[in-house]
Amino acid sequence: MQLRLVKQVPPGDPPHELVYEVEGDVLTVTHKAGEVVTVDVFDFTGTPDGKLDVDSIETTLPVQPILAAERVNGVLTVTVLDWRRD
Repeated sequence: MQLRLVKQVPPGDPPHELVYEVEGDVLTVTHKAGEVVTVDVFDFTGTPDGKLDVDSIETTLPVQPILAAERVNGVLTVTVLDWRRD
């Protein structure tokens, strides 16, 4: 899986943070808002070539971090929010 990051100013005070971990076709997303931490796992294993309907992806996070997902020739690219403050 490849991640494509879309930069966005994070909301909140202190700013919220999204952290991504990729293992194969499984994406783990951690949302941090001060002391509150929420984790959700998205398993794209077995998804066919083509664009995925990201509107149908459910999450327990307070924000949907996945903006787009597409598999081309077996390679999955997932576009996600980038809330890093560099």
